[in-house]
Amino acid sequence: MNRLFHRRFTLGAKCGITLCVLLCCYFFWQKMALPAAVLMVVTVVMVERVIHSTYTFADGELIVDRGRFARRLCIRTGDIVKCTPMRSVFGLSHYLLLQYGAGHLLAVQPEDEKAFVREWQKRLPAEAGAQPDGEP
Repeated sequence: MNRLFHRRFTLGAKCGITLCVLLCCYFFWQKMALPAAVLMVVTVVMVERVIHSTYTFADGELIVDRGRFARRLCIRTGDIVKCTPMRSVFGLSHYLLLQYGAGHLLAVQPEDEKAFVREWQKRLPAEAGAQPDGEP
């Protein structure tokens, strides 16, 4: 059975999108069409990435989909060595840092971090001894 987790819509993402939209409106107001058009494309990519990012556990692998404009990443759940809850500067945002393969790192921001970690642990092969570093 597949389990789908959506990306968390963080305060930083909301502020970044709002700032880009306001700056785009300002550029249009000042009749600077080229910078406004470029900023509009950047804003569309940002919104696309926030809204359509998903993390799916399916058939022994984690599928990370970052929207229509990015390549899909597939990681075997047995290859994930460590899952560490992390906080950014001043604790404003938090995410899970996954270590997999030969030293590869991946930051994920599922809406429900505890359920994500439980699902990963449940899908681990019996011989794998990987455990999360701490409680999210």
